Amino acid sequence: MKLLTERLILRPITINDGAFVFKLMNTEDWKKFIGDRNIHTIQDAIQYIEEKMISQYKEVGYGNFVICHRQSQEKLGTVGLYRRPNLEGVDIGFALLPEYYRNGYTYEASKKLLQYAQEELKLSPIQAITDVNNVASQSLIQKLGFTFIDKRKIESIDHPLLYFLLK
Repeated sequence: MKLLTERLILRPITINDGAFVFKLMNTEDWKKFIGDRNIHTIQDAIQYIEEKMISQYKEVGYGNFVICHRQSQEKLGTVGLYRRPNLEGVDIGFALLPEYYRNGYTYEASKKLLQYAQEELKLSPIQAITDVNNVASQSLIQKLGFTFIDKRKIESIDHPLLYFLLK
């Protein structure tokens, strides 16, 4: 299953994306704003994909998508829908390789995924969380129509995150 936008293809992540996920999860911004997941090799990335991403698809039928450029087929980042243990509803999350920042790709991909989540999957509520220092993420979340609610603590993150809800 693929989701298409004017410039992008969103497709479910696979173990063949190990090298890409290794690169993405080791960017400075990923480690700073999302957290170090101890992905030190491509094999670690493949294991993470299997255990954390593909397993969620099997459990609930949705999860992480790779964002690819339609013309070049270049892998730009990821966008996904996630179940978080101590948050109700579904969380949208996104990450982009730094060389593709500021081109509107994350907004375009997230908008399409939200449409799919609401119209096809009938998911509600949809929420977003982000680090208090990640101003770019906060701006995108608000541009997508989310409203800031409060700060929340989630499993595996040692500090509160900003919590937004799509109404």
